Amino acid sequence: MTSLKQMDHAELRVFYETTLREYEGCKAKGLKLDMSRGKPSRAQVALSNDIFNIDVVSNAVTDGIDALNYGGFDGLPICREYFADILGVKPEQVFAAGNASLQLMYDTIAKAYTHGLLHSEKPWAKLDKVKWLCPAPGYDRHFKVTQSFGMELITVPMNDDGPDMGMVEEVIKDSAVKGMWCVPKYSNPDGIVYSDEVIDRIAHLKPAAKDFLLMWDNAYCIHEFDGEFRPFRDILTLCREAGNPDMVFEFASTSKVTFPGGGIACFACSEANMAYMKKLISVQTISFDKINQLRHVLFLKDRASTLEHMKKHAEFLKPKFDIVAEYLEREIKPLDIGRWHTPKGGYFVSFFTIPGCAKRTNQLAKEAGVVMTAAGATYPYGIDPEDSNLRIAPSYPPVEELKEAMSVFCTCVKLAAAEKLLAEKSEKGKLIFVGDGINDAPVLARADIGIAMGGLGSDAAIEAADIVIMTDEPAKITTAMHISKETLKIVKQNIIFAIGVKVLVLILAALGVASMWWAVFADVGVAFIAILNAMRALKLK
Repeated sequence: MTSLKQMDHAELRVFYETTLREYEGCKAKGLKLDMSRGKPSRAQVALSNDIFNIDVVSNAVTDGIDALNYGGFDGLPICREYFADILGVKPEQVFAAGNASLQLMYDTIAKAYTHGLLHSEKPWAKLDKVKWLCPAPGYDRHFKVTQSFGMELITVPMNDDGPDMGMVEEVIKDSAVKGMWCVPKYSNPDGIVYSDEVIDRIAHLKPAAKDFLLMWDNAYCIHEFDGEFRPFRDILTLCREAGNPDMVFEFASTSKVTFPGGGIACFACSEANMAYMKKLISVQTISFDKINQLRHVLFLKDRASTLEHMKKHAEFLKPKFDIVAEYLEREIKPLDIGRWHTPKGGYFVSFFTIPGCAKRTNQLAKEAGVVMTAAGATYPYGIDPEDSNLRIAPSYPPVEELKEAMSVFCTCVKLAAAEKLLAEKSEKGKLIFVGDGINDAPVLARADIGIAMGGLGSDAAIEAADIVIMTDEPAKITTAMHISKETLKIVKQNIIFAIGVKVLVLILAALGVASMWWAVFADVGVAFIAILNAMRALKLK
């Protein structure tokens, strides 16, 4: 298959018309499919249903704390030990909380604004300006959190091994830069795993701001779906060894392990940060949902048991990511109109259209019944400078629906690319489309010249066409072309004659030669002669 960029204008128009027909067929199906968020499927959620059969009452008291009563506001010790096992940190570095790590992230930044962090000279709310680094493409909810506080968001390009550290190291020389978002493993949406070199450079950062905050969202630390578990490095230890013990807060949850919105979450940080945060949080709450913490630990047990549980998730996820790869390889790659990452874990595929086509692709998909994350959402302020990135979330739809959705998506990518390239290419000719008038009204309308059959054709096709052959004889096209050429000659003759006479009379009038009757002839006389000349077109056959 020829690359779309290498097609000439005529070939591109034919491709466009063919793809437009495919797209109209997609719209006619009346689909209602959702690939907007990275949600586990119902089958994945059902993997954890046995959690509701656990006897919480008989196991309510652990380490002297009753899960059915007040106390233990930093989480049950067994829950902190569980997360410490998952993250590879010490239990005393873990605060176990409620159902959402995003809430903990928001709360951490909120406390920086209201009280300041451990090494802040003053609360951030009292600063003239606060800037924040946002590796992009990235997680839209991260960006919205920092944007909601009025921060100036700075886009940091993502490379294949993580954020552009050259830029990061340069920008943090500004003391107004207070932090950076990081999703170090299977980043959202690219699915990138930060390299050891990048992680080391992050740990060794020397920011001008003493209270620089590294928000280390390890949301997908155990979420492989292709291959064995890939160990990750302990960022708390690395930062401590690099002389930055209080720079990082790490976050994790079981949202995509058990129940989205019904799991447990935590943050991990240095002991000094923990003492400071506990002082603030103790005023905010008595304790989080310890019953949910207890049943999760009794169900998931430890890291080894949880990794076995995640293999069950992988059995559902891998076939879906394979479907995405299959469609993109077959439909998009040969045309050279997109690129994408092929992750081994996480919940997304990051797709890049040719520049300027993401919003149009998203719009086409929506009109065809496939809902996706808004184009631009993976960049700060929702602005993708290239209008190129789209996030594909294949986890939730059933396999057959996912195939339908990917078919529609690929058609939309092709149609948007064809529109873009057609607009860019200089036209060397016009495309005539001759249709039978049955189900081809959209193509007739978009062609440079649309010709429909008047006898067989539908009303919509006849209305959309530029020319209608009432006898349904395609041979009449040559007759129509002959008539049009001769008619055009007559039109040109009349224009030249009318303008020529008027200019001549104007010149003569200026010289004082032409009288009023000359003006009458230049107006009425020329019009009468032009009409007589035009009547010759009635005799054309």
